[in-house]
Amino acid sequence: MGGPVQYEPLDDRGEEILDRLEEQTGLSGRRWPNTQMREFADLGAERTNLDSDLTAIDPNWTDHVKRLTTA
Repeated sequence: MGGPVQYEPLDDRGEEILDRLEEQTGLSGRRWPNTQMREFADLGAERTNLDSDLTAIDPNWTDHVKRLTTA
């Protein structure tokens, strides 16, 4: 299985992008207290991150969302 991946929205658009990611993939990002970071776990063996899904939502997602984990 792929490990958990963590993303942090950098602005309001980043929040919208992560919300759409959750809607479109059916995944729920775990939200950590006192932070805006979302952690996505149990992605499955074929998926190690959600970057391609984020690119489909907004090709400039990296302007609005920071990936905290490495591939």
